Amino acid sequence: EELKASTKTKEASIMYEPSELATLMLDMYEANQDWKAEILKGNVPKDFPEKYKQMHGAKSVNENAGGEFYNATTTVYLKTIEDLTLATPENAKEKFNAMVNDCLQCHQEICPGPIPKIKKLIIE
Repeated sequence: EELKASTKTKEASIMYEPSELATLMLDMYEANQDWKAEILKGNVPKDFPEKYKQMHGAKSVNENAGGEFYNATTTVYLKTIEDLTLATPENAKEKFNAMVNDCLQCHQEICPGPIPKIKKLIIE
């Protein structure tokens, strides 16, 4: 009986390994939180993290990631990030929210789980 308990404990302690795409998106979420804070201070994010371009080829456990809709939406998303880095302090909020809405549009179709978290990024 004790042996069974220790085996279950070992199995439970094995950490879930997020996919390459999930890891990238978690990094992007953290960066977007930082960008939101900067925009609220009147600053505009100027750096476009090159690693975001890996979205097209990043491995995912979701079979819909990498499909035609995903690739088209990702291309639009990357363009909205570029637009944000070229924004002025006056339109940075609008550009940021457009980028967040691109995230939401894709997640509504492919992976709805993170939607409540993503919605928290929107600047009111």
